[in-house]
Amino acid sequence: MTFLQPGVSELASKDNQKKFIKTVRKVLSDKYGEPKRRKERPPLDQLVQSLLWRYTLVKSGVRSFRSLKRHFVDWNEVRISTVAEISSAMSSAAWSRDCSVHLKEILQNLYHLRNVVKLDFLDDLTQPEATTFLRSLKGVSRDLADEVLLFNYGAKKIPLNADGARMCFRMGLFERDSASLKNQRVLADLLDEELHVGFTLFLHDHSRNICDSRRPKHKKCPMNDFCPREGLEE
Repeated sequence: MTFLQPGVSELASKDNQKKFIKTVRKVLSDKYGEPKRRKERPPLDQLVQSLLWRYTLVKSGVRSFRSLKRHFVDWNEVRISTVAEISSAMSSAAWSRDCSVHLKEILQNLYHLRNVVKLDFLDDLTQPEATTFLRSLKGVSRDLADEVLLFNYGAKKIPLNADGARMCFRMGLFERDSASLKNQRVLADLLDEELHVGFTLFLHDHSRNICDSRRPKHKKCPMNDFCPREGLEE
């Protein structure tokens, strides 16, 4: 399969595609364990967890999610709590306040639209219908909605935000540095379905911790053997 025009990227070659996939499998296995069927959370739980991952690394996001579940009876209690209360329960890190504001916005809007703070009704919708509703919530971006659909309903597309798109472009996977539907299809076609969830987690961590927008840590990057570093000046 050729997923880019000839000559656009070093990764367009079959050999480099194989190297990329092999490396991804190893990284995901080392970092997140062997691919297996995840225990699905209620869709609102997944939405909150995915929101946290947009503010911090995967492991710290999981810790913050568990802390929220311990401190509050349900998400409605979170909705009616103050930003300071939510932030304190979430994490002592600086990012927690912005995340708490974002979370309250989503929960308030959900209550306004449905008069209940739950998303269980998504189980009865088609994936396009579920996506449309999630995108109707203030504070829910396309990639955030896509992540809920991937983790809970097996949607065959990998969520992609600006950071993830920038990282994939640097690795030579995309023609352009954009979180477009076309680039989502590139990833979904390139990687087996069993890797979609793990690669999504990898995008969160790697784009924030290693492939930084200004100071990428090349020496720590497992992709160094084949990454052409598109768009970067050495």
